Amino acid sequence: MLGTWRVELFPCTLPDGTKVYLVDTPGFDDTHKGDADILREIANWLDQAYAKEIKLTGIVYLHRIFDNRLTGSAMKNLRMFRKLCGDQGLGSVILATTQWSKVTLEEGDAKERELRSKPSMWKTLVEKGAKIWRQDRDEASAMQILEYLVKQGRRTFLNIQEEMANGAKLEDTAAGSEVLEELKRQQAQFDQEIKELRDEMEEAIAQKDREKQNEIKEMTEEYTRKQQEAIENERKLAADSEKLRRQKEHEDQAERQRMQEDLLRKTAEVARSEAELEFLKERHQLNLDKQWSDLDALHARAEVELLKKEQERLEDELRKSKAKSGCVIL
Repeated sequence: MLGTWRVELFPCTLPDGTKVYLVDTPGFDDTHKGDADILREIANWLDQAYAKEIKLTGIVYLHRIFDNRLTGSAMKNLRMFRKLCGDQGLGSVILATTQWSKVTLEEGDAKERELRSKPSMWKTLVEKGAKIWRQDRDEASAMQILEYLVKQGRRTFLNIQEEMANGAKLEDTAAGSEVLEELKRQQAQFDQEIKELRDEMEEAIAQKDREKQNEIKEMTEEYTRKQQEAIENERKLAADSEKLRRQKEHEDQAERQRMQEDLLRKTAEVARSEAELEFLKERHQLNLDKQWSDLDALHARAEVELLKKEQERLEDELRKSKAKSGCVIL
């Protein structure tokens, strides 16, 4: 199921008592994480599942029915999804359309026919075994999808799992090659932009245009940063199964350390804000500047509540991270 930044597991019990685990994975349209990091996160989880001989019962791809067309990011998600699964895994795939309440039945029917009939959309996937399903009744239809997959009795490994099990580096897998090609394209584009900026800089220097020079310098630094980031992401893809596991362990440890430090800072902020609130209460009791103390106390109380919520969020993230490091697959 595509949709967060980390791979997360959620236990679920079906109406007949069958227990399943839902694996929520990030999509390749994240504005904060690049495709290389998203792929590494998914591949590492799947690789460890393969090592433990844990097969997937089914794969659910979610698509909002009100989307008028498949955008660039949606098309990229679909391409990556197919390369991750491989054709042999499509028999275990459900293409589920969501948010039917936001369209009329006629509009939804028309959009579903379009998805089903166009090769650039879902036609080829359906021909190779994928099923289209309407997730139009919230939890009820979601449960029906899960029950259907369980009753099919399929157990499958995905294409990328078998590729990496056979010794392929992530960059050599079908999904990795797709990301690598995009990174190469980005590097070439940034290189061209930097060359053009250098020409503009020479012109600005000749004209003694300081403002233009500073502007070009900032743009050059930004393109250089992005180029180095693309090079670093390319390097990250040059990892086999074992190297990827070590990389992710190191990164997860560093992330937990960062969250721990954030939590300590946030806890200190809460303590300071609570102390300030108590001080304001005492001022109020002494009838010192009553009008302002009431206002200040209101602001301080609101700030404490916000800080506490942030503290709780950090504690929850840290708890999940520690649980993940202790047991990758439940």
